[in-house]
Amino acid sequence: MTPFGNFSHDFGFFQELPSELSFLFGILLLLFMLVSALKLWKGSLTGGGHSSRVVKFGQVKMKRKEVWSTLIRSRPSLSYYITFEVENGVSLELSVKKRDYGMIIEGDYGELIYQGDQLLEFIRDLSIQKSRKLKQSQPL
Repeated sequence: MTPFGNFSHDFGFFQELPSELSFLFGILLLLFMLVSALKLWKGSLTGGGHSSRVVKFGQVKMKRKEVWSTLIRSRPSLSYYITFEVENGVSLELSVKKRDYGMIIEGDYGELIYQGDQLLEFIRDLSIQKSRKLKQSQPL
C-alpha cells in the first residue's frame, strides 16, 4: 500500500476512458456524416454546385415522372424529368421542377439553360414551332 492508494485496483478512470472516447468518437462521426450529407444535398439542389451553366438549343422529346419513397417519409414523392435532343443530336435528360414540368410540352423547341443535371430555365422558341406547323398544314 502506498500513500496514493492501492494502484492494483485504482484504474477505474482508465477503464471508463475508452467508452467515453468511443461515445465522443461516435458523436463526431455522426456529425461528420450529417455535414457531408447536407453538402451533398445542397450541391444536388444547385445542379452539382461546381458545374457551370450551359446554354443549348433543343427539342423536348419525352417527359417522365419518378415515384419514390423512403422509410422515413410515409407519403411517396415525385421527381420530374424531361429529355431534350440538343443541337448535335445528343439526348439529355434533366431534372425539372414541377411547375416547369407542367409548362413544357413534348415537341417544344427552345433554349435550355441547365447546370449539372438540373434544368434552370427553358425559353420556348415560338417562331420555330409556328413555321413547323405551317409546313405540316400545307398540302403537297
